[in-house]
Amino acid sequence: MKKENMIELVTVAIKEVLNVEKDITKETRLFEDLGLDSTSIIELLMSLEDNISSLEIDPEELKADHFKNVETLSNYVLSNLGEEVH
Repeated sequence: MKKENMIELVTVAIKEVLNVEKDITKETRLFEDLGLDSTSIIELLMSLEDNISSLEIDPEELKADHFKNVETLSNYVLSNLGEEVH
């Protein structure tokens, strides 16, 4: 899957979880700009697992750096799927 497609999937999932229509870019910070908290992060990860076949997120593998912004989360999901991240 292309990185741009993953960024779009993550963006759609964020908008659904937060129920917002604001502009979200790959640089949008999840906590500072969008106000995500631990509960919304769990909802977001569950949404991504539901919408991306073969995605299984292990909470033990997650690091704070994965949630820096939309792009870092997209990179994490891609690497979780065994895709090369450029």
